[in-house]
Amino acid sequence: MKFIYFLLFLPHSVFGQHVSVSSKPIIMVNYETKYKANKSSNHRVKFISSLFITENTSIFMDEMMDSSLKINVMDITPLEKAKQKELVPKRGYSFKSIIVKEIEKGELTQVSEYKSNIFFSYNEVMMDENKWSVFSDTATIAGLLSYKAETSYGGRKWIAWFSPEIPISDGPYKFSGLPGLIVKLESSDGEYEFSLNEIKKLDSSFDITELPQSKTVTKQKYKDMVQSLIDNPLDMFSGKVNVTFEGKELSEEELKNMLRKDMLNKNHIELD
Repeated sequence: MKFIYFLLFLPHSVFGQHVSVSSKPIIMVNYETKYKANKSSNHRVKFISSLFITENTSIFMDEMMDSSLKINVMDITPLEKAKQKELVPKRGYSFKSIIVKEIEKGELTQVSEYKSNIFFSYNEVMMDENKWSVFSDTATIAGLLSYKAETSYGGRKWIAWFSPEIPISDGPYKFSGLPGLIVKLESSDGEYEFSLNEIKKLDSSFDITELPQSKTVTKQKYKDMVQSLIDNPLDMFSGKVNVTFEGKELSEEELKNMLRKDMLNKNHIELD
């Protein structure tokens, strides 16, 4: 598999209550994504996640977020849509986050769905070359000469393969800082894996104009909010909820315990 390569320079963009993209994406990098969704199960969910690269920023999201935002994908052919549809996750299996990277500032913004259609965002420093150990090991991945690198992030050890043949210092999720595009990334425990599926130049019909409205907080504040929701899971609903499970209507305490157990069972990409 061979691709057309583009060298991009990514200047500064502005963030506020709305995270806006001031120009159209130039390149879309698709990754086949597999991960263990629940701690108690070995079942791997499989879907497509995408890295959109613009003149200003790069934006990473999975297909569930892509679909919910109704992003215009007129440039994708019906055959490509059919192929990707096979990998779309079942509702509920999604990162539920959008990662926006500003290369020149060395910062990224994570926009996360806290409750249904309620988004919060926080900023953090991007990965750079100092976060990585690069090795002389080589492999051919998707027809590209690739080199091995390792890092630790979010409580996991990660193994990446990057290709200088595509001189874009970026990759899936929050990963960046290597001298070439990350074409494969996996956690050492095997619970998360991103593999290059496709690189394509986008035409003028493709557009991302504005990401969800969100309130900016610190990363620690967002973690505290998520923990509060785990402690009081009924807070995610605006009113009283009646749930019947196996023919029995659950009491408020039973529902709370069931929801808490489900939330604690989620296998998040970041463990700390």
